[in-house]
Amino acid sequence: MKTRQKQWLRWHRGTCEDSKFARIAHKLDCNPLLVVGCWALILEHTDEVGRVTVEVERGGIADLLEAVGRVDDDLSLPLSRRLEEFGLLSWDAKTGWFVPNWRYRQYHDDNAANRQKEWRERQRNAKVTEHREQRTEDRGRGLQEEDCA
Repeated sequence: MKTRQKQWLRWHRGTCEDSKFARIAHKLDCNPLLVVGCWALILEHTDEVGRVTVEVERGGIADLLEAVGRVDDDLSLPLSRRLEEFGLLSWDAKTGWFVPNWRYRQYHDDNAANRQKEWRERQRNAKVTEHREQRTEDRGRGLQEEDCA
């Protein structure tokens, strides 16, 4: 059985305190954490180019919030519209819902091989630096011993 590789999602610190979510929650008379949770759910259902992977129908986001997030149907559609109003979501008739600036917000390269190569290079550089420091320290000791004799 082939397993699907999990994609990483970049989450920015301060998202939970972002005033956009508080304003949306205030307009909908709901808890801001509910709005942030729904935003996280939407991001988890977004592909690598920023398209939200739900049905292309206009109500697809509301359907996602209802089905997966168990958000009441009287809140899901207004919430998706408020997210759109605040520029967090956009609608395109050809591609459906998408998250604007997705590529800007996410890492461009999530290749484990590249990360491993960079890590090994940092480790190699650290060993070279440590070796040079040790040689310099040894030379300093040698001079001190000769001076004392």
